[in-house]
Amino acid sequence: MPRKKSDKILLEQTAVDLLAKAEISAPSEHASTVTMPPSAHSQLLLEGIEVENLWCYEKARIDWSHGITVIAGANGSGKSSLLESVFFALYGSEAGAAMGRSLDGILRLGSDAGSVSLSFLHDGKRYTAQMALRKRGDQVISEREESVLKSDRGERWVGVRDVVAQIELLFGMSRDDFVNCLYVRQGEIDRLIRAGDEERKQMIDRLLRLEKLDVYSRRVKEGAQRAVNRELDGLQRAQKELKKNIEAYEALQLEAKRLELTKQIEALQSEIQMRETKLSEIEQLRAHFEEQLRRLEQVTKEISQAQQEISTKEQKLKQFAQREEQLSKELKMLEQRYRDLEKHLSEGLRDLELDSQRIIESLWPADAFEQIASLPEEFSNAKARVEEARAQLETKRAEAIEAEEQLREERDKISQKVTEKRTQLKQLELQQQRHQELIELGKCPTCQQEVSHQTLGATLDHLEKHKAQLSDEIAGAETELKKIDTNRSTLRTKNQTEQAVINTTIKALEQRKEKLEILKEKTLLLLRTKEEGKQKREQRKTLNENRDELRNDISRLMTQVDEKKTQLTDRDELQAKLTKVQEHLKALRDEKTKLAVQHEKLVHERGTVSNQLQQLEKWRSDQGRLATQSQTIETIQSELEKMRDLYQMVKKELRLRYMDKLNAAFNGFFNLMGAEDSYAGVRITDEYEIQVQLKNGGIISPALLSGGERALINIALRCAIHQVLSQEIRRMPLILDEPTIYLDRERIARLQRLLEDLGRRVGQVIIVSHETGLVEGADHEYRTEKGNDNISTVRKMR
Repeated sequence: MPRKKSDKILLEQTAVDLLAKAEISAPSEHASTVTMPPSAHSQLLLEGIEVENLWCYEKARIDWSHGITVIAGANGSGKSSLLESVFFALYGSEAGAAMGRSLDGILRLGSDAGSVSLSFLHDGKRYTAQMALRKRGDQVISEREESVLKSDRGERWVGVRDVVAQIELLFGMSRDDFVNCLYVRQGEIDRLIRAGDEERKQMIDRLLRLEKLDVYSRRVKEGAQRAVNRELDGLQRAQKELKKNIEAYEALQLEAKRLELTKQIEALQSEIQMRETKLSEIEQLRAHFEEQLRRLEQVTKEISQAQQEISTKEQKLKQFAQREEQLSKELKMLEQRYRDLEKHLSEGLRDLELDSQRIIESLWPADAFEQIASLPEEFSNAKARVEEARAQLETKRAEAIEAEEQLREERDKISQKVTEKRTQLKQLELQQQRHQELIELGKCPTCQQEVSHQTLGATLDHLEKHKAQLSDEIAGAETELKKIDTNRSTLRTKNQTEQAVINTTIKALEQRKEKLEILKEKTLLLLRTKEEGKQKREQRKTLNENRDELRNDISRLMTQVDEKKTQLTDRDELQAKLTKVQEHLKALRDEKTKLAVQHEKLVHERGTVSNQLQQLEKWRSDQGRLATQSQTIETIQSELEKMRDLYQMVKKELRLRYMDKLNAAFNGFFNLMGAEDSYAGVRITDEYEIQVQLKNGGIISPALLSGGERALINIALRCAIHQVLSQEIRRMPLILDEPTIYLDRERIARLQRLLEDLGRRVGQVIIVSHETGLVEGADHEYRTEKGNDNISTVRKMR
């Protein structure tokens, strides 16, 4: 039983390893009293997380660091969602039940897809865990290919099931253990207190790896002992059966029987060899006849193929005759069409007074419109003359516009001059009226001094002369305006007459151009008809050549058929010879088959006897081995009870050691939170019952304490379990979501000192809180904010 011995050695070695665990020092207010892990690689360290379209985040990233990191922000701004993203990145869709959320509650509202990526260091290797969600119809699903865990060593796990299995293997804890030890979610910090004694016992034993000893003990009690008893009973029954079988086989004289069967087999083999030699000779003769018949069969197939080919070619001859008749009809139709088109073209040419005979004659050798006499030139000239007339019309219009513009500008200048003169005239009239008023008063119009009537009269005469001069100038300008208006009218009439003449010319030219275009289309149609007739004649010529070639092929094939038919005269005689040879072959094969059946029967009998001899030797060997195994099983049976007792002893010893260290850490953290002012201490009993020790020596349950006091016990217990695991297995981060619930300001300050001390012990503490004290005492701070669009953002403050 070597496998059972190996199991025993492995279990005993495991127990020895557990007893050799290093001592764990109790926590205190001084970090120097704690023994750090022996290796820098024995740790789990979160590095960074990226969230896209999950929870209330469109995009978010946090780079985790050593020490205490606090995520602060207003209620509802998405602080806890960032911690849940860590949990979701590790456990994917299996995290939903633990978080109390469905997948559609994780995907951001309005998004069709979202993802999270978490990077972490584990025992010197860097890993990246990626989980993704996407909508499919009305459901939110997690695709297997989008749930990935990969390492910097090229390792890769795909699918939620494989990723979670590897995460649990790396961390050495299940999803629930992760929540109980590393990630304390909001409102669940007192889960260990609320749990029953048995549930709490299972949680803590599992976290401290003590359940492995129960597994080994159950294997000894339930499996190994039954297996040993079952094995021993089986061995005894097998020994009795072996003895009975050996005696029965020895009475059969198997060796003498095998020698007799060997002689008979050798004689039959000689007979079979003779039949095989004769069969080979006749097989060659049969193959010769069959080959000759195959050749004749091939000739028959060739005759049939040739006859089919003759039939096909004769059918093609009929088709060629029909096609030739069709082509002849089409040629007659094309000739008639050509004559009709030629007639219409001649009439159109005469209408335009062109040389119709010369143009019609030039059609026969021409292949393109440009090769026809006169008509291309006439068509180009008509287009050029139309364009020339249109250009002349545009020139006339431009000249008329320019002359009209010059007269308009001249008239505008004179009109402006008349306006200015009239303004001056009005001003003179006002001055004249003012002077007249001053004359009546006897004062100077400039300085208002008294002057003589003679002086004022001279001024009035001067103004009157200036006024008469302005009136004459205005009358002259108005005469010029009338003259300009007359010239403009005359110019417009002249331009309209000239443009009408040009338009008439253009219309006549365009009509000629349109007729030429019609003639061009008819000419092109004539050329196409001529070309089509040429093609039809070529087709008829090719058709006649192909028909002659077909007739030659048919004649050649008919000659070949006649020649091949002469080769089929010997087929019946060959078939009769082949039939006789096949009958002889069948008789020889039947004889050989009968001999082979006898030979196979004898070989089978000899094989049976040989197997019986081998089985006899095996039974004799098994008889000695079973005797040895029976002795070994009896020895192991007596040792199993000792081994089971060893496991229980080791578990009890380890539990006592772990509970001493856990209680020391529990009390250390409890006192660090300031609870020693009201209570003597706390402890977890050997049966995992949580007790609070009063100053007077009494003991009460934490369920009887206030919410704040229960919170102190919960925080201290969580931190104690985390410290024991970090020192015993590996350094791991501690993640707390709103741990200050139910705590007053003084205890929050003490919690801050506890977390600072714990940060130095475990290396990384991550907290979600809006408490100012925790935020200010942190090494790193992130702030979350939610905008008016209900989308949150996170910023690193320090």
